[in-house]
Amino acid sequence: MGIGSWSFAQGGSEESMLPESGTIGLGYNVGSLLRTAGNLFYGSSTNNNHFVNNDNAIFAKYYLSESMAIRAQVRIGVGSGNFSHWVAQDGGTNPWVQVEDQFSQNTQNHSIGLGLEFRRGSERLQGYYGGSAIFGFSQDKGEYTYGNAMNRANGNPTYTNNFNNGSTTSGSDRVTSYTSGNGMSIGARGFIGSEFFLKKYLAIGAEFGWGAYYNTGMTGTETRERFTTELETYSVEFERNGGLTIDTDSFDGAVFLIAYF
Repeated sequence: MGIGSWSFAQGGSEESMLPESGTIGLGYNVGSLLRTAGNLFYGSSTNNNHFVNNDNAIFAKYYLSESMAIRAQVRIGVGSGNFSHWVAQDGGTNPWVQVEDQFSQNTQNHSIGLGLEFRRGSERLQGYYGGSAIFGFSQDKGEYTYGNAMNRANGNPTYTNNFNNGSTTSGSDRVTSYTSGNGMSIGARGFIGSEFFLKKYLAIGAEFGWGAYYNTGMTGTETRERFTTELETYSVEFERNGGLTIDTDSFDGAVFLIAYF
């Protein structure tokens, strides 16, 4: 989860480089931009569009005083994907004739957090620490369409059973759609970091954290089709996995730029 901040200050001394009471900030992690530039320089093909990456969150601060700030973050992650794989047409005499299987997926990952930050240090170098509470929501939906229909003439059609590696199988029972149970997460995170002020109200910094998160999920539903003596459609419920996670983090190696006005 990348962070960064842009800020707007009200009043204050012209000599001070530091944010004051009433300052509000928003921003973005520039660590991903540095990695992208490095990968381009060395010819790497592993670059991602970090501006739309779901791991990034909008981050905000409101300074109650020069040494204390309220922190808030929000993440709105929406993703979709369409995948296809060609398989042999059942019943055909030409082995080169194929039909297309398709899989479409839609995901949501949202979170909101609120915390408190305490600051101390010199005029140019500021250290900070604090804690925050985070609540998250996620969901996953998918739909499959197959080129070889399941019917009385073809009760065991050939179809793609793994769109990641393109493996195929044949059978009389297969999934056509699913909706995962809504996932919920709640957690607490402690953090520590530092900022170095390059000039008045402009700083670069880094942050590391430690947190505990509990994840749970509601019952999901899978729709399937099967052929016995006739084609049937039925639904199966499944439980979404949950559990407790405790770990350190570095916000994906966060290096963030903060501008205060």
